[in-house]
Amino acid sequence: MLQRVVNIINKLKYQWRFPGVTIGNHVYISDDSGFGDHSVVGDHVTIKSSTFGKFADIVDKSIVVGSRCNNNVRLVDARLYNAELQSHVAVYNGCQLSDVAVGQYSYFALGSLVSMASFGRFCSVGPNLLCGHGIHPSNFISTSPVFFSTLKQCGVSFTDECHFEGREKIEIGNDVWIGAKVFIRDGIKVGDGAIVAAGSIVVKDVPDYAIVGGAPAKIIRFRFDSETIEKLLKIKWWLWSEENLRAAQPHFISEDFSGFFAWAKANHDVESSTS
Repeated sequence: MLQRVVNIINKLKYQWRFPGVTIGNHVYISDDSGFGDHSVVGDHVTIKSSTFGKFADIVDKSIVVGSRCNNNVRLVDARLYNAELQSHVAVYNGCQLSDVAVGQYSYFALGSLVSMASFGRFCSVGPNLLCGHGIHPSNFISTSPVFFSTLKQCGVSFTDECHFEGREKIEIGNDVWIGAKVFIRDGIKVGDGAIVAAGSIVVKDVPDYAIVGGAPAKIIRFRFDSETIEKLLKIKWWLWSEENLRAAQPHFISEDFSGFFAWAKANHDVESSTS
C-alpha cells in the first residue's frame, strides 16, 4: 500500500515537472534529468542523470544512466550507460550500450551488447552484436588479467600498475549494415558503406564499401567499383539534411546511380553534406 502511494506521488511530481510528457507507473527520474515535449515514458523505467529531446519514446523497463539523447529517440526495454544518441535512433529489446555514440537514423535490433564504440549515421545493426568488451594478451605466460591489470576483474590483482591495454575504442562508419550474431574485436574500424555478414568474427579493419564475412571475417567483394566508391565518399550523402534526403529518395532505390550523381551535382553535391 505504501509503495502504491509513493508511486502515485512520484507520478504526480513528474507530471508537474514535465507537463508535455506522458509518464507511466513505477518510474524513477532523477532531478538532474530532463525531457523535451511530446515524449512518452513507459512503466518501470529508470532515468538517471540523462536528457532527452522532443518526441522520445521510452518503452517499459528501459534504464538510462548518464546519457544524452536527441529528438525522436526510441528505446524498448534497453539499457544505456554514458551513451550519446543523435536524432531518430532506436535501441530494441535487451540491448545494452555503454560508452557508445550513435549517429542519426541508426538502430540496434534486440540483444546487442556494445561498449566503447562509435557508430555513424544510417547504421543497421542486427540482433546480438557483441563488441567492445576487452582483449587479453596472447604473448604473456598467462592471459589472466590478475597479472597485468589493476581493475581486479575477479576481485584481486597481483600488480600495482597496468601492463596491458585491455580496451580499445571501436569505430563504425556511416551506412554500415551489421548482420546477426557478429563479434567485433576491440580497436577495429569498419568503413563507410560496409556490410558485415551474419555470424562474422571481425578481427581486422574493414575498408569502405567492403562486404566481409566468415570467422575470421575476410573481404568477399566490394559493393561497387572503385570509381563509384570514390564518388560516394566525396559526396557524403549521409550528412545531408532531412529535406535533401527526402528530395533525393527516389534515387536511393535505383540500381542506376547516374540519376543520384546528377541530382547531387545539380545541388552542388549538397555542399558535400550541409556542413
